[in-house]
This record gives sequence, structure tokens and C-alpha cells, in this order.
Amino acid sequence: MLCVFTSYLAAREQSVRFRDKQSPSCHVLHGVPQGSVLGPLLFILYVADAAEIPERHGLGSHFYADDAQLYLTCRRDSSATSASRLSNCIKEIDQWMAANRLAMNPAKTDVLWCSTSHQPSDPPLTLGGVTVLPSSEVRNLGVVFDSQSAGVGCPG
Repeated sequence: MLCVFTSYLAAREQSVRFRDKQSPSCHVLHGVPQGSVLGPLLFILYVADAAEIPERHGLGSHFYADDAQLYLTCRRDSSATSASRLSNCIKEIDQWMAANRLAMNPAKTDVLWCSTSHQPSDPPLTLGGVTVLPSSEVRNLGVVFDSQSAGVGCPG
């Protein structure tokens, strides 16, 4: 079985074709063929160990290919402690990713504090030295989550 994966990943070349022009081929040293059927499966297998990190921090998680969502419930008076737990978990995930040749993207990170009594003092999140301020709403698989009503609405 290892021979199948070796032949699938080794000695690959790629080029770009646009209309009637094609670039010269170049050797591909890393990764799997883009658009391949096995690509998403191999990536999920590659990052499967990262799913254990939120569990160690007492957080729930959902992983969708190259996207991760972390969540927890807490009382309003413990939001600072919860934010610290979340930050520590993200820091450990970031370290795991760096050790596995991956990079986290703070620009694509959202924080949403859902509460029936939302307050502007909800703590921010620090991610790789970047402060991520809480959002009033986030989109998840086409559904908008709104922090003000602690409810879910459809995109407009």
C-alpha cells in the first residue's frame, strides 16, 4: 500500500495552460495534486492529531478540511478565563501547525461571543501576536451567527 502512495506523490510535474499557451513543466517537491480525489482525505489524515488539542483544553471543536472551529460555553462572569483557555488552546494548535509545516492565518480568524446580554467588553483573542477583536456576526457554511441575539439568521 505504501508503494501506491509513493507513486502518487513522487516524481510529479506541473504546468499552467491558458487558452493556447502552456508554461514549461516544473518538478513538484511537496504536496498532493490539486483537485485530486485523495487530496482532502490525505490532508484530513495529516491534521487528525490536531483535533486532540481542543479536548485537552476542555473545548469543543469542528474541523472541516483546512478550517477549524473552537467553541465553549461559559457564564458572563467567567468570559476572561474562557478567553484565556481559548488563547492557550490556539497557541498550542499554532505550535503544532508550525511543527507540521502549516501556518495559521489570523486574518481569517473570527471570535464571536454569543449572549442574551451582549456587552462591548467581551475579551479579544490574541493569535500569533495579532489581536482578534470580537465580531458582531460571523458566517458559517452560509449561515449567519449573530452575537446580539444569540440566535441564528439566514444571510440577507
